[in-house]
Amino acid sequence: MELNLKKVVVAVCMLCNYSLFAQPDIIFYNGNVITMNPVTNVQEAIAVEDGKIVAVGADASVLAIKDKETVLINLTGRTLMPGFVDAHAHLFQQAAVDGQSLEDVQTNYLMNGITTLGEPTVEEEVLKVLQDFSNSGKLIMNMNLYLRYNNNCNDPGDEWFIDYPATSDFDATFRIAGVKIFTDGGTCGTIAALTFEYPAGGYGDLFLSQQTLEDMLTIVNDNGYQALLHAQGDAAVNRGLDALAEIMGSSGNPLRHRIDHNSFINPVNMSRYSDIGISPVIFGFMDTCTETNGGGYTNYFGEDNVPWLENWRLMHDENPELPIGWHSDAPNLRLDPISHMASYVTRMEVDEGDNTLCDPPAWLALHALTIEETLQVMTIGSAYTLNRETSVGSLEVGKQADFVFLSENPLTIPSAELFDLQILGTMAKGIMRYCQEGSEDLCSDIVTGLSDWREEWVSFFPNPTNDAHGLIMEMDTPAYAEVTIYNAAGQVVFQQPRTWVKNRLQLDWDNAGEPGGIYMIHAVVNGMLITRKILLEH
Repeated sequence: MELNLKKVVVAVCMLCNYSLFAQPDIIFYNGNVITMNPVTNVQEAIAVEDGKIVAVGADASVLAIKDKETVLINLTGRTLMPGFVDAHAHLFQQAAVDGQSLEDVQTNYLMNGITTLGEPTVEEEVLKVLQDFSNSGKLIMNMNLYLRYNNNCNDPGDEWFIDYPATSDFDATFRIAGVKIFTDGGTCGTIAALTFEYPAGGYGDLFLSQQTLEDMLTIVNDNGYQALLHAQGDAAVNRGLDALAEIMGSSGNPLRHRIDHNSFINPVNMSRYSDIGISPVIFGFMDTCTETNGGGYTNYFGEDNVPWLENWRLMHDENPELPIGWHSDAPNLRLDPISHMASYVTRMEVDEGDNTLCDPPAWLALHALTIEETLQVMTIGSAYTLNRETSVGSLEVGKQADFVFLSENPLTIPSAELFDLQILGTMAKGIMRYCQEGSEDLCSDIVTGLSDWREEWVSFFPNPTNDAHGLIMEMDTPAYAEVTIYNAAGQVVFQQPRTWVKNRLQLDWDNAGEPGGIYMIHAVVNGMLITRKILLEH
C-alpha cells in the first residue's frame, strides 16, 4: 500500500500550528485570527490549502511557507474567526415545503457567516428534497439533519426514520445526525410545560409520559441516532433529563443526545446536565424590549419565577466543563448571529422603533455571559453538539477552512458595540462564498462562490475525443472543482476528486474500453453544478 507522507504529516501536525510540506493556496495575514483554541489565542495569520487549514500563527512564520502561486490577502487589522455553527434552525426545510430556492437559503446563511448548521424536525418529503439538493453538488454548508419522530402539535409519532440510518461519517457535508422528539409545547397553539401554575392558569402542555418518552428514546438510541429533545419549560426539561438518564444508564452519552431550548429551568436542577452528561443548546437573542417596555415576561410567568428564564449565567457556572451550543431557531427567531452574540453578552436589545438599546431588568442582566463564553457557545460548543468539533468550530491545522470575517475584534471592543459588528465575508471549505460591499479585497484575488459565475469559464476538450488520456478541463478563473463522467446508462465511469484548478487539469479517464457515444460530464465548481456533453469516438 502506497503511503501518502504528506497526509500523515498533516494528521500528526493537527497538534501543531503548521503543516510540513504545505503549499498554501491562500494566506490571510496582518489580522486578528481568533483561533478558539482557546478563545483567547489570537494569532496574526492563517494559511489554507485544498480547503483545509495548514498553518496558523504569527505573520512571519505563516508567510514563510508561501510559494510563488500562493495568494496573499492582507486583513489590514480585520478579524477572522471560525464560521458560526447554528445547531438548530429551520430555513432549509421551510423553503423545501414552500417550493422556494434552497440556494437562496444557503446564500442567506453564508452572508450571515454561518457555515455549519443543524436542521431539526425534517419530514420524509423534505428529506428527499434536501438529499436531491446535496446530490446536485450545490450544497456548500455542513448540514446535519434531525428527522421528525412526533411533532409540535403533539400528534402521535411514528418510526418512519428507521429507513434512513444515521450517517457514520461525522465530517460528511450532508449528514443524517439524529431524531427530534417534542416533549412540550411552544408552537401550534401549545405552550411550555411548567412545574408551577401560570398566572393566567394551567401548567402548559407536557406532551409525553415518562414511559412513552423512554420508549421513544430507546428506539432512537438503539438504532444509533442522536436524540434531540425539544424542551422549553422546566417540567419538560426535568422529564427529558430523567428519561435520558434512565435509557443511558452507566454507559455515558456516546451518541451525544441533547436537549434544545432549555428556556425555563429551576435553578436547583441546573447542574443535572453535567451529572447526566447532556449538552444543552440554547437561545442567544432575547427580546428584552418586551420586558423593558411593559413587563411582558414578568406578567406571563409571574414575578417570583421569571428569573428562571434563560439563566445562561447559572447554566455555565453549574456546568463549567460541559460544551453548550447555540441555536438561532430561525425563522422562529432572527437568524443574524451578531444580534445573538450581542444579546448573550449584554442582555440588551435594539428597539426597532427608535433604534435605541433596551436595558435589561436586574434579574435578566444577571444572566449575561462573557464574550469569551459566547464565542465558545457559537462555534466549538455548537460543533460539539453536532458531533463535528474535530473538523469545525476552531482554527486548527487539519480542520476545514470555514471562516467569518468581522469588522472589529469582538474580544476587545466595548460590549455595547457588539451590536455594530459587521460580517465582511465568509469562507466555507476554503472558498470565499461572500464578500460585503466595500470589502471586495477579501475576494479580489480568489473566487467567491456567490459571485456571478459564468458557465463559459469552464470548458472540456478535445470534443469529440478519442484519446484515452487526453481530456482536458480548462478554467478561466482558479477554483475548486470535482468532476464525474457518466455513460448513457447513468453509470459513473470516471471521478476526479475535488482539487484546486489554477488553469487546466488533465482528466486521466481511461476510456479505451468504453463504447463510443455521448457521455455526460458533471463538474461541481465552487459548489455550482455545470454539465457538459462529450462525444467519445474510437
